[in-house]
Amino acid sequence: MASKVFKIWLVGCAGPSIFDYDCWGEGTAFMVGCKLRDMFNIVCKHKNSEFSHADYFWEPGYVSDEDVVVYLLGKESSSIVKSKGGTSKHANPSGATFQSSDGMISEVYLKKMDGAMDFSTLVANIIFHEIMHNKLDAAKNSGIADIHISRGDGLAKPIVDRSTMLTDKNISLMAPALSRKIPQYTAAMQKPAFL
Repeated sequence: MASKVFKIWLVGCAGPSIFDYDCWGEGTAFMVGCKLRDMFNIVCKHKNSEFSHADYFWEPGYVSDEDVVVYLLGKESSSIVKSKGGTSKHANPSGATFQSSDGMISEVYLKKMDGAMDFSTLVANIIFHEIMHNKLDAAKNSGIADIHISRGDGLAKPIVDRSTMLTDKNISLMAPALSRKIPQYTAAMQKPAFL
């Protein structure tokens, strides 16, 4: 099988000065990326995946319709989703995903995780959760109304924390969905603020 990479584009729209979290920087960003890559490498090994492996990128680049883009914002008040007329499915969200007319938008809010133990694992878990929405239920005619209700175990649960584990159900659900062609919102991609 030819090597095909599932690409995760992470866009750092927040530096520590924006949301008062001193541990956010290159080291933490590296750990978040590695944890995400490791989880998606497990998904890519599933028999129903078209990908051989996953990788992440913090620098802007060419985004294909199979890739995903996730914006890491300081606070929910900076939400791209809200600026495009979308809302979160949570009452107190750590992230949101919304299909705008300009492409699918996934974002997480780092301020919500201030002071969390194992911060990088928590952030990676929230990003994975938003990518599940991106690929499974946020797109029109996706076939799944809400992953929290119909697929709500592991990282699909309505509330995800640092101890939430990637489950076999999450893997089997995501494996064939990785290749879904969903144009991503790329207009706000920029050089990460912490570099």
